[in-house]
Amino acid sequence: MKEEEEEYEDRDLTMEELKAMNPAELEIEYPALEPDWEAHLLWLLYNHPQATKEQFLNDRKGLETKLLRVVQRASVQRGIMEMEGNLAQDQIEEIISARIVSPPDGPASGPEPPELLPPDLEEEILNWSASLGVVEEEEEEET
Repeated sequence: MKEEEEEYEDRDLTMEELKAMNPAELEIEYPALEPDWEAHLLWLLYNHPQATKEQFLNDRKGLETKLLRVVQRASVQRGIMEMEGNLAQDQIEEIISARIVSPPDGPASGPEPPELLPPDLEEEILNWSASLGVVEEEEEEET
């Protein structure tokens, strides 16, 4: 039975399985290393700086979960679009970015963009995020 489970884990999902999948169920081994993670964090810092600050200061695990969910949704949608085969990879990335990772119509693009965080706090948040990826890389090297 164990061998069957491993075989299932290693195979690619079908289009039907991807479309039916709840993105939150997608396991991503090192989500903080995914480009979508950093891109969405930057989008949050420019579009929702105060909410991002509050979550960073009071609920870092919640901020991690928020970023993970975006990476998961983007990964599932990317997989579906790649399997459909109608678009070039750069077109897929542009659509994923605009729809999920960093929508162009955020508050920062409006007539009264939000006030940005002080540069030192923004840097602290970005360093925290980067440190999550470093820890993940170190864990991978140990195995």
